Amino acid sequence: MITITKKGYLDWPKRFVCIALTMFVTWQTLAAARNLTGLKTLSLTDAEELASTIDSKIPIEVNESVLKWLNYFMGNPKGKAYMMKSFQRMQSYKKLLIEKLNKNKMPLELLAVPFIESGYKNSVVSIAKAAGIWQFMPRTAQIYGLRVDKDLDERFNVDKLTNAAIAYYTHLMNIKDFDKDWRLALLAYYTGESRLIKAMKKQGTKDPWAFNNLGDKEYLAKIVAGIILLKNPENNVLSKPLPGKVIESRTYHLKKIFAGEFF
Repeated sequence: MITITKKGYLDWPKRFVCIALTMFVTWQTLAAARNLTGLKTLSLTDAEELASTIDSKIPIEVNESVLKWLNYFMGNPKGKAYMMKSFQRMQSYKKLLIEKLNKNKMPLELLAVPFIESGYKNSVVSIAKAAGIWQFMPRTAQIYGLRVDKDLDERFNVDKLTNAAIAYYTHLMNIKDFDKDWRLALLAYYTGESRLIKAMKKQGTKDPWAFNNLGDKEYLAKIVAGIILLKNPENNVLSKPLPGKVIESRTYHLKKIFAGEFF
C-alpha cells in the first residue's frame, strides 16, 4: 500500500519506484514500436544481390541513388509508412492495371510509376496541378483524350487515365532519340520529352543516369527502387533476411498485405 503524506506526496522510496516503473514501461513501449515497424537498411552489396534476383523488362541497376531510396522506403519510418499505405491502396487498382498493361504489351514494372507518383492515391493533386494515380497534367490529359474542365476531370477515372498513360508511354517509346530505352521514356514522362531531348543533346549522352537529377527529384532512382520493392513484397525485403542480416518479425497485418508477389 502506498502511503500519502499530509501534503499529498508519495513517500520518497515508493515515489522513486513509481518513476522507475514508468520509465521502464515507456522504454518497453518504444522498443516494441521499433520492432513493429520492421525498419531495415541495406548495404550496396545487399541491394545489388536483391536486384540480381529480379526479372525485369525495365533495366534494373543499383547505385547509391537507388540505394538511398530503397533505404528510405525500408528504413525510414515516414518512407515505410508511405510504402505500406501505397501498397494497400494498390490492391484496389492492381487487377485493372495489370490487365491493361498486359493487353498493350507494356511491362508490368510500370506499376511502380503510380507508387512513386501518387502513392496510388487517386484523389491526389500536385502543386503543379497533376492529378490521378498516374499524375497527368491537364494539357497532357487533354492531348490523350481525357476531358478536363470545370465540370468534369477524367484524370480521376482510373480506367480512362490508365489508357491515356499507356498511350503516352507508347508515344515516348517510339521517339527516335530514346532508342526504345524504358529508362529514358520514364524520365521523359516525368520531366517532359522536349526538356529531356534538349538535355541529352547538350550533354552529348544518352545515359539515363546522367539525367536522374533533371528536376532535382532523383526520379529514375525512385522508380527503380519502386520496381525492386514491388518485385519483392515478401521475399527478402519484408520477411526473409538477407544473408548476414537480421530482420524483425512481421505482424500478421504485414503478412496479410504482402502475401505473395504483386506481379
